[in-house]
Amino acid sequence: GRRVPVSVTVTNDGNILAKGNLAVNFGLSATQDGATPASLGSLTKRINLKPGKSTVVHFSVPLALGVATGSQYVVATVDPSNAFLDPNLVNNVFTDQQPITIT
Repeated sequence: GRRVPVSVTVTNDGNILAKGNLAVNFGLSATQDGATPASLGSLTKRINLKPGKSTVVHFSVPLALGVATGSQYVVATVDPSNAFLDPNLVNNVFTDQQPITIT
């Protein structure tokens, strides 16, 4: 298994400090809309984000042996268990605009 560098921009649209461990689930999808992603697992990073602020969080996502080859899109689901009590979960899923090629 290799690793893929993934950067995720996280914005605190709330009115209180977002502080703690932020979980992000990663997956791979054969389509740009991110449909039916194959899970790559979950990683966490500690954040301390004031209201109205954004930060870029960097991850090194491991690719398990046996993942589908060819063009794949990385899908990130931020705070999947809603630990930060986000009232708008719709904007927590992101799909990369450019595919990666897995050989």
